[in-house]
Parts: sequence; C-alpha cells; structure tokens
Amino acid sequence: MTVLARDAGDRLYSSGSGFVVSPHYVVTNAHVVARAATVSVRRIGDPRPLSVAAIERFNEDVDLALLYVPDLEAPPLELAAGGKVVVGDTVYAVGSPLGFEGTFSPGMVSGLRNLASMSLIQVTAPISPGSSGGPLLDVQGRVLGVIVGTLTEGQNLNFAVPTTTLISWLREPSALTDTESPAQPDTPSATEQDPPTAGPARDVGVAPRVSVVAPRPITIPEVRVEVLIPEAQPDTPFHQTLQRPMAVVVDNLGGYPQHGLAPASQIHELPIEGGLTRLLLVFDRADPREVGPVRGARDYMVELSRSMDAVMVHHGGSPGALAAIMVTNAATLDASSSGALFHHAGAGAPHALFASGDALRAAADQAANARARTVAGVIYRPVTAANDVSAVRVRYGATYETGFRYEPGVNAYRWIRNDNAANDAAGQAVLVDGVLVAAIEARAIPNDAEGRLYIPLRGGPATLYLRGKAVEGVWSLRTGLGVQFATAEGGVDLTPFKLWVVYTPDYGGIEAQ
Repeated sequence: MTVLARDAGDRLYSSGSGFVVSPHYVVTNAHVVARAATVSVRRIGDPRPLSVAAIERFNEDVDLALLYVPDLEAPPLELAAGGKVVVGDTVYAVGSPLGFEGTFSPGMVSGLRNLASMSLIQVTAPISPGSSGGPLLDVQGRVLGVIVGTLTEGQNLNFAVPTTTLISWLREPSALTDTESPAQPDTPSATEQDPPTAGPARDVGVAPRVSVVAPRPITIPEVRVEVLIPEAQPDTPFHQTLQRPMAVVVDNLGGYPQHGLAPASQIHELPIEGGLTRLLLVFDRADPREVGPVRGARDYMVELSRSMDAVMVHHGGSPGALAAIMVTNAATLDASSSGALFHHAGAGAPHALFASGDALRAAADQAANARARTVAGVIYRPVTAANDVSAVRVRYGATYETGFRYEPGVNAYRWIRNDNAANDAAGQAVLVDGVLVAAIEARAIPNDAEGRLYIPLRGGPATLYLRGKAVEGVWSLRTGLGVQFATAEGGVDLTPFKLWVVYTPDYGGIEAQ
C-alpha cells in the first residue's frame, strides 16, 4: 500500500510504501514518516485514504516505523522465517515507486551486507523514490525484508532491512501488550523540518504532531528466526524447491535487448550459424512476466533441454531439431503449433514473438507432468588460492563477442555485449552469480545451405568464474540434471547460482584478465 505523509499545512511532502504486518498495523520506513504532522495510507486500487491514528513505534537506527490504522481491513502478509537468504534467490520488490501504485518488480539477491551498523539484503530488483517501506517478497509471496533505499552512486545497488531485524524489533520489550497504550505526546519542540530523535536501539513512541488513540494490541506471528549470514561461506547450506524447468530459445541478434533474463536461473549461450549465438533461458525458480523474442531450436538445444528434463519452448527449428523432437518425443511448446500462447510485438518477424510466463507454465504443466523437486546441498566457494580474474571475453565471429565483468560491490558478473554493458528489455543491468565457459566441438554440417553447425555435447574442459576467481575443471551433461562441473577435487554444485553458460569452440582462445 501507499503511505502519504503531510506537513502542518496539509501539504504532501513524502510518499512511500508499506504492508500489513498484523490486523490494523502497517510497517513502513521511519524516514517516510519522520517529519509528518499527519499520515494516511491507501490500499492499491482504492483511492480512499485511511488516517493513521498513531505511529506506535519508530526507530531510525533500523529505519522502521509501525503505523496503527484503525479503519484498515486487510490481511497481513506472511513473514518469511526459518530459512536463510541466499545470494541468487529470486525476489520481488512491491511498492509505489514515483507514485506508480502496485508496481511488482523481479530481481535477485545479489549480496548480504553490513552497512552503517545495519544488516541489509542487497537486491537487483528496481527501487525508486516511493518504494521505501514496501515488502521484498520471495517466490512464495512471503516477506523477506522491508525495502529501504538505493545507492545512487552505483548501478542497481538496492537494499532491504531483513525480516529477521523486523521481527526482533517488533518483539522488543517496548512492544505493546493487551493493557498498554502509547503515551500522549508532549507539545513537540522540534520544527516541522526536524525529525524525531532516536538513540541507539531506542524507540520513539510517536512522531511529532500525529494524533494518538488507544490502539488494539499487536500480534506478532510466532515464527522461528534464523540468523542472517553476512556472506556465503564454504559450509553454508541451501535448500530450494524447484519447478520443472522451462527452457526457452531466445534470439540474441535483432531481438536484443531480451525479455525474461532477470528471473532465469540459467542462461545458456550457444553458437549458431553465421558466427552468432542464441540463448536458452531456463526457468525453474520463478517464471518471467514476458519472455522473448522466441526463436527456432537446433538439435543440440533439444539435447540440452532434455538433459535438464525441461519443457523446451521454441518457434520451429532446424530440420535436425525437429527430427530430434520427433524421435525422442521431447516435451516442447512450439509456436508453430501452439500459436495461442504467443503474441507479436515490436519489430517485424522473426524478432517479434513473445509469450507470458504464466501462460507457458500453465501449458507446460498440462502438456507434461509438473514434477517439482527439492534440492539441498552446500554453497560452493572458490579457494583463496584460485586465480583472480576480473573479466572474460569470448569471440564468436567477426561481428559478435560476449563477455562478463566482475562487479565486486555486488559480487556478480555483468554481461558485456560487443564491449557494451548489456541491459535487458526493462533497462536493467544483466547480472549473474557465475559464468561457466565450456569447450565444445563445432563443425559446419556438410551440404547445409544455411551453414548450420554440428555440435555434440560431449563435455570437456571448462572454467568457472565465481566471486572474482577462475576455477579450472571439466563439464558434462547428466540426465535429469543438465550441465555439471567438476574440479580435480570433486564435483561443484551449480544449483544455488544464477549461472550463464558460454559454449565455445575456441576455448583455448578466450581472453581473461
């Protein structure tokens, strides 16, 4: 919901976001209401403002405020607890950025930080003025944190106060009981421009000038709280429930910038004819709002999709791909025969075919058994002695090069396309946790008029770029699990990471620095 703060002259000077944490209680950021004479809230889709009777709790140290809204009838959101926040998790920022109510923006957890004595979740989900105080949701719709702000000096550096901090703050001894009500405020000595003061770990009962009535008691859900880890360590476990993968073939030429890159858990970049590449976007944690442009498949893309037990989404394909689908009875959604799932937008064919993630998921579940699976393990971390590498570049032909630059501030790799920092169709930087460069063999198919390639996916040498380090090993395909990677010391579990896999026939010629 939207939170509106007005000064003594009834002028709107601040707006933000909030969410219901208990009946009649809304959580937002302290800085949204710090100077308020009056505060109101507005539910998404409802133009009527509801008056905030009291700011029950207020603490600038954790930038949280608790608002009592007696006329508010809305169910509380579920607070996520009992599990750790993991870098690479898909998240969604919900709020009213720049007044655009009900904005729902996907992203991922890009870091776990301690800034200004606060534990914060760093995310790539877009945040703008007005987002402050809104919920950061996980893929199950539970609140992982309270959106707090962004660093304008950098690119896509956005932060949220974790739910662990919120729950601890709400449970402090100063929380209201059944028989308590907040004290009436003295006549404030602060000016309208002065925020209320808060000492370390101390709540201010009310903000200046906001009228107070005796509230109902607040009920905090009984949840088991895990400690937020500052960084992933070698023994950090992970536990995730994944949907059956959907692997969507997407254009990487005239269709750039693409839709659907942000929620993809894996992005496979494979060479095609003409010294170009095509992307295979894999969705098993979250589905995209829209994905595309959807393009034709190649036989090795069919093989790769089948190795992941994925439902492949494509628009026709090469003769070899169509034969492979027929012979293997591969699970696919082909725009050539399932046209109702797809729509055209933007430029002309063949770079204009798109589909919504919801429609694809429903069709995939109907066409094939939806076999969700639970995965668990330990998050891999390169050893300190591994080589430091800040960037890697792979050239495919005379006109196309793909690359990645390590961004230590967010512990992620940014896609660099033809020497330019790449964005998706929403204008957001394309970031991944790690990059796997895999050696392949590629030969032109004899007598093929289009110059298509024969690429056997037999495995071979590979380098994993993770946390600014280069880890040498080998890659392979494993039935039901897709691409695997192993070093001389043993296998590396790639599941927790948002991964970009670059398949190159010129493995010995890649440029790393």
